[in-house]
Amino acid sequence: MVNYFYVCSKEEEEYSDTFRGLHCVEGDRNNLVAQVTDSRDFCKDERAISYEYFLQSIKKDTILYIKSDSGNVLGCCSICINSLDYISIYGICVPDRGIKGIGTALIDKLKELSNRLGLTSINLSAEQSAQTFYLKNGFTIRNNDMYDDDDMYDGYSMMTYTSLKRGKKTKSYKKIRKGKNKKRSRKKV
Repeated sequence: MVNYFYVCSKEEEEYSDTFRGLHCVEGDRNNLVAQVTDSRDFCKDERAISYEYFLQSIKKDTILYIKSDSGNVLGCCSICINSLDYISIYGICVPDRGIKGIGTALIDKLKELSNRLGLTSINLSAEQSAQTFYLKNGFTIRNNDMYDDDDMYDGYSMMTYTSLKRGKKTKSYKKIRKGKNKKRSRKKV
């Protein structure tokens, strides 16, 4: 059984009710940090995300994570919620314990969160070794012209998942508007 937990940053505490509405339980940041600190293998691909960077991120950012029934952290992601438009993923780490699907489960829960909040997208910067994972989960690679001259971002790509809920609202709205216009036309005739 998969158990979802969250810890909000001080700036994003207003989203606690939304996480609870997605069947997530408020977690304990200190316990999470202790487990990640004790498990040096937590970030199995250090090319994709630095262990030290991720550890710093979970100490301050909003975190979504999954624990087993026995209480072991199976994977977590660090995010920032831009209330106007999108969610930024700072990093996802899943320890190499032979359990498949944890990263995808985290992404799926973030998609639910994005839809629940009515946001347009989920954005991230991914190293080449992680891009296949994100592409499999519905992300696309964005234009990276802004990084062409910067060696710091060499091998990284900006990626976006566009919320389907946003698109459905737009189509429905257009259908409703079309239908109302037709009815008005008939009444005038």
